[in-house]
Amino acid sequence: MEAVQKTIEDLAVVLKNGMAEFRKDLQDATALSTTANPTSRLVELLSKCHDQEEMRSRRKMLLVHGVAEDNKEDTSAVFAKVITEHLSVTVEDLQISRCHRLGQAKKDTPRPILVKLRDVHLRDSIWYSKTQLKGTGITISEFLNKVRHDTFMEARKLFGISKCWTRNGTIHIIAPDGTRYQVNSMAELKAIPLPSSAATVKQPSNMTVSRDNKRPKRLIKRPIV
Repeated sequence: MEAVQKTIEDLAVVLKNGMAEFRKDLQDATALSTTANPTSRLVELLSKCHDQEEMRSRRKMLLVHGVAEDNKEDTSAVFAKVITEHLSVTVEDLQISRCHRLGQAKKDTPRPILVKLRDVHLRDSIWYSKTQLKGTGITISEFLNKVRHDTFMEARKLFGISKCWTRNGTIHIIAPDGTRYQVNSMAELKAIPLPSSAATVKQPSNMTVSRDNKRPKRLIKRPIV
């Protein structure tokens, strides 16, 4: 009897969870059908899926900025040396899937190094140790796609550099009221309420503002007899 009772309880839990998911899907479907054109919504969903798939393919990638560049360099060896010396994280050549400079060569500015590692745990070890690079002129960033990169740049303009960062491809924002947000697109960024900044009009320093609203009395001159 105990076994039968346990089976019934397990089935009840499964049915309860299944109904909860069904209700959620039904609510989402109802919201989509009433708030958006089916075609435009489909395009939006496809774009979102493409964005997620693109960022998933970049999960093991990092960009390293500020590393001196040489025409005859072995970029993988340069990357491994920088990481080992500054972050105390050992990187071997076999752990690097690919590594190269990104963009066209410039005379005065070294191009960033784009690296893809074979192990996501090694990638995360490097990422979370990047604060040790402070003062070296070298920085590490995530390799965002264009949609998220543009969103990240706009978020920094709106909320400040110190209030925006990325983690695992998602943009994190701290609003002026302390509320934390996570966004992946410009549409989600625009949904964050911005503080209303009312302009204050200042009076010139040499101008006196009277607080007396009473009209001055008129002086009536009496004729001299």
